[in-house]
Amino acid sequence: DSPDLEIDESAANVRAVPAGRFAQCRMAGGKGGQSAEQCVAGVSVVKRKICVVSSGRADYGLLYWPMREIQNAEDLELQTIVTGMHLSPEYGLTVDRFAQDGFPITKRVEMLLSGDSAQAVTKSLGLAVIGFADAYAQLQPDMVLLLGDRFEILAAAEAALIARIPVAHLYGGDTTEGA
Repeated sequence: DSPDLEIDESAANVRAVPAGRFAQCRMAGGKGGQSAEQCVAGVSVVKRKICVVSSGRADYGLLYWPMREIQNAEDLELQTIVTGMHLSPEYGLTVDRFAQDGFPITKRVEMLLSGDSAQAVTKSLGLAVIGFADAYAQLQPDMVLLLGDRFEILAAAEAALIARIPVAHLYGGDTTEGA
C-alpha cells in the first residue's frame, strides 16, 4: 500500500465510537438521499461520520491504517480534511498522496502564511480555526480524529470543541527530538 511511509498499525479502534448527535435515522420511505444512509430490513441505518484531519506527511503515516479501517467499515463514513503542510508547494504538496492511496479528500483548509514567526503562526492558527468551523458546519461529522500537537491540529480541536463534536486525539504529548 504505502511502503515509503512509516505506518503504525496499532492505532485506535474507531468502530467503538457511539453514534453522535448529528446521526439521524429515518424509516424507509421517509426523507432520504443522504450519502451516509443505508436501508436495512426496511429501516434506514445511518453511518457514523468520522472526520480525519491530517496536516502533513508525519501524521499521515500514523493515520493511514485508521483511515483504511474507517473506509472499509460498513457502519462508518470516512471524511478527510487536509491542511497545513499537505497543501504547501514548499513542502512537496503531499496532499496528492491521499488520492494515490485511494482516500478521497472531503475538504481542504488553507491556513499557512509564509513565515514561522510567532505573529505568522498565530495568524495561520486563526485562519485555520475559521476554515475548520466552516468545514465542520458543512460536513456535520459525528467525531473528529486528530493526531499530534502541532498548531494546525490545535485549530481543528478548538473548532470541534466549540461545535460540540467529540474528538479522538492520538499521540498527544509525545516528546520528539529537538523539542
